[in-house]
Amino acid sequence: MEKGEKIIGVGLGRTGTKSLTVALSKLGYNIKHYPQNPLDDIYDYDGLTDSPTIPYIKEFLFNFPNSKFICTTRDIDSWLESWEKHSQNIIKIYNNQLPKFIITLRTKLFGQVDFDKIVWKKAYNNHINMLKAEFSSKPTQILFFDIFKGDGYDELCEFLNKPKIDDNFPKFIEKKV
Repeated sequence: MEKGEKIIGVGLGRTGTKSLTVALSKLGYNIKHYPQNPLDDIYDYDGLTDSPTIPYIKEFLFNFPNSKFICTTRDIDSWLESWEKHSQNIIKIYNNQLPKFIITLRTKLFGQVDFDKIVWKKAYNNHINMLKAEFSSKPTQILFFDIFKGDGYDELCEFLNKPKIDDNFPKFIEKKV
């Protein structure tokens, strides 16, 4: 990687961020998934992935101007379905007491804590539109990446200027019930 370059996964949760993290690790990068302190953690890793990075995109661009940004995406209806299941599970895991970190992050990303299909859908679309606007003058710095539609190492390696590897792309996708 060039000096001042990091890899920042700016996809919302439930879009394949864990798969991206594992893939980047297989390519030799030291990546932190779901960092709770993104502005501090970035200095200890080659990159970060998942929703906690999103509020800090401008800071990352300023401090690491040569960075590459990867926005994992997904069909919005399946994303909403996944979030609905995830929200139910996470409430059980934390015994109806979400940690402050999750409350703060959801408020920043969605404007509220509790899952709501209409609100989440609007936030997803706003996020994608914000990224398109932010990177309109620097399109080589962002990759919109949909593993659910078949994006894999070919697209990722080309974007990162890495030799292509012949391996199955890691997929941590919930099974349909």
